[in-house]
Amino acid sequence: MLAAVLYRMSGSPAITNPPAFTDTVEEAWYMDAVSWAAKNSVISGYGGGTFGVNDPTTREQAVTILWRYAGSPANSETTDFADAGTISAWAQSAVRWADANGILDGMVINQRFNPKASVKRSEVASMLYQYLIEQK
Repeated sequence: MLAAVLYRMSGSPAITNPPAFTDTVEEAWYMDAVSWAAKNSVISGYGGGTFGVNDPTTREQAVTILWRYAGSPANSETTDFADAGTISAWAQSAVRWADANGILDGMVINQRFNPKASVKRSEVASMLYQYLIEQK
């Protein structure tokens, strides 16, 4: 669903030669968004030809997806999360960027980010809202 939102935020560009994933359905509602996300390196899937279209998304994955959508901006900030050591190495830059730019407002409780938990729709909505405010 996050791929579909970001695809639409990008103007729903036409898709040609969509990448093949073994776990997607060619005519599914998400196919253009999945193809766009993969072609633009916003979401790469898991490798081995799978996208994970029906898999829950973790909080660190959602933040990384938004960070990639934003162009993977460099950030030298640090985070002071009590659970910072549990954030995957591939998500570290994205989480630092999101934290420094207020995108995680309302998602951090007791200095814990809880990176491996499934992200809630309300958290994604909050992240997108904060991101759009940040862009103005």
